[in-house]
Amino acid sequence: AGGAFGNGPAVAEGFIGVLDIFGFESFATNSFEQLCINFANEKLQQHFNSFIFALEQAEYEAEQILWSFVDFPDNKETLDLFEQKRKGVFAILDEQCMIISRTTDRNLAGQLYEKCADMPRFRASVVETRDALFVVHHFAGEVTYATEGFLEKNVD
Repeated sequence: AGGAFGNGPAVAEGFIGVLDIFGFESFATNSFEQLCINFANEKLQQHFNSFIFALEQAEYEAEQILWSFVDFPDNKETLDLFEQKRKGVFAILDEQCMIISRTTDRNLAGQLYEKCADMPRFRASVVETRDALFVVHHFAGEVTYATEGFLEKNVD
C-alpha cells in the first residue's frame, strides 16, 4: 500500500506539513503572473487581518475580556493601488487592453506612471521608467515589476 502522498510505503513516523497560503513572490524579474499572485496574497492578508485581529478584538471588547490591543498593518493602500476604478493598476491594464492594436507595454507603463504617481504604495524612479518598470510596496516588501508582456498576458 502506498503512502498518502505517493506510491512509496506508508511511514509510521509523524510529520508536520505546512501550507503557505501567503505565497508572496519576488524574483529578479517579476511580470504579470507575480503581480496577480501578490495581489491575491494582499487580499488574503486583508481577510486574515480583518478576521483574526479586527473581529477578534471587537469581540473581546464586546465581551469585556481583558487583553492587549494588537496593532496590525493595514494594506488598504496597496489594494487601492490595484483595485481603484480608472486609476488602479487593473483598471489601467484593462483600458490599455481595449486599445491593444494601438498601444504597447511601454504605453501601459506610461499610463501607470501618470495615474498612479500620487499613490503611496507606487514608485517609479527615473531608472525604472527608462526600463518600463514600476515598484509596489506590498505588505511583505517592495517588488519591482517589468511591464513587458502585461498586455498580451492580460488578454489571454
